[in-house]
Order: sequence, then C-alpha cells, then structure tokens
Amino acid sequence: PIKGNTDGTALGSPGHAACGGILRNHLGQNLGCFAANIGVANALYAELMGVILAIEIAYEKNWNYLWFGV
Repeated sequence: PIKGNTDGTALGSPGHAACGGILRNHLGQNLGCFAANIGVANALYAELMGVILAIEIAYEKNWNYLWFGV
C-alpha cells in the first residue's frame, strides 16, 4: 500500500490557506510530495484539499491501495 500523510492549515477562519503532503511506499521511501496554496479558506477545507490532491496524484500514477494519515 501507499501511505499518504497530508496536512492543511489556514491563518484565520477564513484566511490564507495551504496544504501539503508526502506519499511513501511500504519501505518508507518517498514516492512523491506536494504543497499547494489554496487561497482563502478555513482549516477544514485546507485539510480536505490535502487529501483530495493526494488522491489525484495516486490516481495519475495508477496506485490502487492508499492509506492516509491526516
């Protein structure tokens, strides 16, 4: 399985928001990472966007088994 660790934050509610994450294999090797500025949003939206972006990356790379830590 591919392990995804994502996080999102906002400076205010709403405020400037961003998210990021890392995707690793079962050996802990980095398979990919990302960071994104998502504009003005709240923290929950930023967290969800982090997971959505990680799923999009996994889909593009045809990775089928995902496990997330948020």
